[in-house]
Amino acid sequence: MKRTFFLGGNDLEMETIRVVLARWTSDTVVDHRLPWGARASDYRREIDEVFHQGGQPILVELEDDMNVQARGGWVIDHHGPNAAARPAALDQVLDLINAPAEARNRWHALVSANDRGHVKALLEMGATPEEVHAVRAADREAQGVTPEHERQAEQALERAERYPNGLLVVRLSHGHTAAVMDRLVTSHRGPTQENVLIISPKEVNFYGDGRVIHELHRRYPNGWLGGDLPTRGFFGLACVPANIVDQVQLLVPSRP
Repeated sequence: MKRTFFLGGNDLEMETIRVVLARWTSDTVVDHRLPWGARASDYRREIDEVFHQGGQPILVELEDDMNVQARGGWVIDHHGPNAAARPAALDQVLDLINAPAEARNRWHALVSANDRGHVKALLEMGATPEEVHAVRAADREAQGVTPEHERQAEQALERAERYPNGLLVVRLSHGHTAAVMDRLVTSHRGPTQENVLIISPKEVNFYGDGRVIHELHRRYPNGWLGGDLPTRGFFGLACVPANIVDQVQLLVPSRP
């Protein structure tokens, strides 16, 4: 059966998957360079055509809102409430295509760790400060972060609000939250801020305690989540509820 890979939201892992597929398979790859939160329906016409021709669509980090898996397709993802229990999408792709040993190099291991758990996971797998810097810079570039976005992130952090329980609320003028989060970690110690709420013009993102993420996802099931769950991770929502700061502030545990 002829396979066709459909790629989800663009970041460093997705760009690496694109390179891996081009290097180690002859399968068709369809990639619209979509933003995070992409869905199968963003490829509706192409997916329907693959099914019509008797092929197998493979979704890579795309929400399956077309019942692709139930129709005989394949879904590769590692986000969700128990993300830590599943391999990163890059590792799943390498397994699916039976990639040879030489395809599983150090850079791929770093990219997978970064996607699972940001700097904390990189440090846990033994990444050097230089490797952490290189991976994070490459990821921000893949997400489309510009020098102007970086400058605006610095300004947003200067104006950030800190609550008594340690919650940091950052009001950012764009949606590239990595420009903020990368400034809250060090390459040798990991995160310097446990719980962060970033409010952008069209979305809100929380990074931190897995229990808070679980409750936010219960309240807003249309949001997205991932990271090293259920312990820690991220939650995002494509809108900004009026009382989101109060909600998160009440959910974040008080400092001992």
